[in-house]
Amino acid sequence: MIRDDKFTKLLCASILGFACYGWSVGRAYGVTDETVTFTNLAITSPYANPLAISETAGFGWGYSFWSLWHNSFAVRYSDAVGTLKLTVRDSTTGRFVPSRLISRGKNGISSELSTEQTGRGTYQLPSGQYDLELAAVGYKTLKTHFAVDPQSILNVTVWLDPDELPEELRVENLRSHDRSHYALLHGHVIDSETGLPLKGVHVGLEHSGIKAQTDDRGYFLFYSPVREINAAEELPGSDNLVAELGGYQTYRRVNVTTPEGSTHFIIDMNPGKGVTERDDTHKLMLSPEELEKAQTETPGIEDQKLDLNSPTAREGSLQPLALIVPSTIRVGSNCSTKSTCTTFNTYSLDTYVKNGLEDEWISSWTSNSLKAGAIAYRSYGVYYVYHPISSNYDICNTTSCQVNDPTDTATSTNTATTDTAGMIVTDSSGSQPFFAEYAAENNDSSCADGFTGSPSANWSCMSDSVDAGQPFNGHGRGMCQWGSQRWALNQGKDYVWIVNHYYNNNGSPSGARSGLLQTPSSSSSDGFVYPVGEIGPYGRCPSSTGASTCYWLAAPFLDTSYNGTPHLGEDWDRGSGYDDYGDPVYATYSGTVVYAQTNVSGWGKVLIVRHALSDGSQLESLYAHLKDMLITSGTVARGQQVGTIGDGDGRYASHLHFEIRFPNCRSWGTPGPGYSSDYTGWTDPSAYIASHRSITSCTNSTSNLRNRDGGPPIHPPGSVIKIASDPTVYLIDPDN
Repeated sequence: MIRDDKFTKLLCASILGFACYGWSVGRAYGVTDETVTFTNLAITSPYANPLAISETAGFGWGYSFWSLWHNSFAVRYSDAVGTLKLTVRDSTTGRFVPSRLISRGKNGISSELSTEQTGRGTYQLPSGQYDLELAAVGYKTLKTHFAVDPQSILNVTVWLDPDELPEELRVENLRSHDRSHYALLHGHVIDSETGLPLKGVHVGLEHSGIKAQTDDRGYFLFYSPVREINAAEELPGSDNLVAELGGYQTYRRVNVTTPEGSTHFIIDMNPGKGVTERDDTHKLMLSPEELEKAQTETPGIEDQKLDLNSPTAREGSLQPLALIVPSTIRVGSNCSTKSTCTTFNTYSLDTYVKNGLEDEWISSWTSNSLKAGAIAYRSYGVYYVYHPISSNYDICNTTSCQVNDPTDTATSTNTATTDTAGMIVTDSSGSQPFFAEYAAENNDSSCADGFTGSPSANWSCMSDSVDAGQPFNGHGRGMCQWGSQRWALNQGKDYVWIVNHYYNNNGSPSGARSGLLQTPSSSSSDGFVYPVGEIGPYGRCPSSTGASTCYWLAAPFLDTSYNGTPHLGEDWDRGSGYDDYGDPVYATYSGTVVYAQTNVSGWGKVLIVRHALSDGSQLESLYAHLKDMLITSGTVARGQQVGTIGDGDGRYASHLHFEIRFPNCRSWGTPGPGYSSDYTGWTDPSAYIASHRSITSCTNSTSNLRNRDGGPPIHPPGSVIKIASDPTVYLIDPDN
């Protein structure tokens, strides 16, 4: 019942008048519908954009009456408002990071906000889609997006990458601490409420009894001996990681894998009494029944079929950045199923790969297995960025998708991620992401022993001999994780070969096994490498000829000493006779195999790789007289081994005939004559390589790129170092 008397009318008029006064004065002092601010008080805006908490501005209390009146009587707006609870953390140490964020709603209106000094903030938002950009001093900016639902709370953690790694986490520092046959466990311990480091925490392994104590950075480091294992068959051991500090709950992380090498942990400790416990059992230690349910979703068969008439299918074309690789990914956690996650994390894409690769692969496995795994893991994540599970997350962090834990990483898997940055598998068109599934052990799933595949899911049976005799433990689709380790460890295959093997049968695609390995666009910063290796033992000779420990030019470009006709390539030799028979031959640059034939008249086995340069031009490299061709189709990476030195099927003493030619040569795409007075379109291979070895960050365009012990050429993308007293730029392979 509404009272219609003079007192009621006077009261209403007074309240409305006071509210209007507050509104007008508040406007004069900068208080708007978009930002209403009081000390320790947040009020829901009646229109748009979030509300911050800061010092009193203008005559806010009067404005609050206006807001109260407007919300209570004018508009039932609160029904259309949700809450964003945001935490911003350092992706390497876990510390909370005070940040600035810009919110853009679907109406195009932007609001600039700030977190509290703790790196946290709570914001009221009208329901709808929002683009967020987060920035902090000393960190890389990150962009993401979320949907706010009415009367709901959105819990989001954004992990920012620092511009520079802390000293204790720099690769060179960690490598100086490496010990053979030891696991190095280190990490940072953080107060879960303040986000600040905790000093004096006792951290150790429960069974071994080894302990350390955190310093003022919250950092700890200790070693644990590891037992020798057969790395192609056995998993490393495990222990329970425990952290204790007075006034805090004991942190207990059970079944922590302890492989050789360094593993980093972020430990959040909760104030109070009791125990916080979590199970850290590695995915590969799960039962066959559990692993069979991993990666539960498969695209429709039609989505993965290969158009066998496409140029890509016919030529195995390299796809340099035909598909945009996203820079960030949103990950759902606290998931009862893959579609019901309740909290959300956002990472840069490669931080996501670093966080998860160690959870899916074993960090002590060979570098080529880990690099192949990084490409598979990244590709699987990219697929979900293009096909998100929910409006608020792209992919889940459980075995239903791929495991991703931001609180543990390994130096080896971080390096594998960096070394394959930007590399993904696309579908056969090169324009869509590929559903790059993988499983622990795919042998004999629906195929014969020594074969992998799942015909019912359109993954045809394919020979995978390294897994013969192994029990099936997975789903049969895509890459075999144990197989990637066995191919690398026992057969010496590199990561490009492994990826192509499992996702396109090394250039013989069928059904769902039709992915293409996409590499970042080629540029001069990639640098050409010599087909026989760099300077040093079993690399190029610095100057001498006839040496048995390095390669020298037995017949340079345009040499006429053999038959009086100019030589269209150059002959690389080591020692004399058959000293170099069976030695490795490497791709001079990333590209696509366009010709691979045996018994070619006068040539023996010949391989031709076509290279696409950043300016749109093309050239070819030819490798002839080979003993073996290790890849006959598909894509190859710069420095990848493609064959071995032969003798032209017994025609000559062993050596490598090597050419670089352009499209205007008359033998484009075919072997050609080898000698001719018309050498239009051919170029001096060594001179071309020497002038195309530049590093973007350096001015010396002819700097030598070599590994530290003079071994084979470097597999991309390697790390560049400059020694102050040495003008030479070195590209160091982390494997050596």
